[in-house]
Amino acid sequence: TSLTTDLEIPVVITTITVTTVSFNINYVAGVATGNIVGEFKVGKKDDEEAPEMFVSAAYNGPEEGWVFAGGLSEGSGISLKYLIETYLPAAYHNFDVVDITITALLLTFNLGKENSYSFKLGAEWTLELGLSEPLIIAGLTEIDYTPKALPEEQ
Repeated sequence: TSLTTDLEIPVVITTITVTTVSFNINYVAGVATGNIVGEFKVGKKDDEEAPEMFVSAAYNGPEEGWVFAGGLSEGSGISLKYLIETYLPAAYHNFDVVDITITALLLTFNLGKENSYSFKLGAEWTLELGLSEPLIIAGLTEIDYTPKALPEEQ
């Protein structure tokens, strides 16, 4: 089930525009599972540069437990220049920043048996060097953590 909207929620220095809320609930063989996903823009609905993001929570039954996640939606990005022009005073708008864009951002917490988390961050730096095409330097880092299993108590 899904609800599509353009609900704008003013927050201290910006507006959060909720675009979609969807959920799914299942009850099979006496076990309940389900998830809820919220998609939103950090900015006004008509702002083409505003990053699109998501948050989700899923309960996968008693064996797997809860999984929470959030980050940038596929195909969206966060430009350093956009952040400066949108959230800093006008005196900083002409600041000549390097063209860096966050292209991937994901944080996941798995609260089931593994009790693990993961973090992913990707960015691109575009350099205009007077060549026929700009030079783009891309980087991606991923951190996954799963604690070691403790020996069984005897």
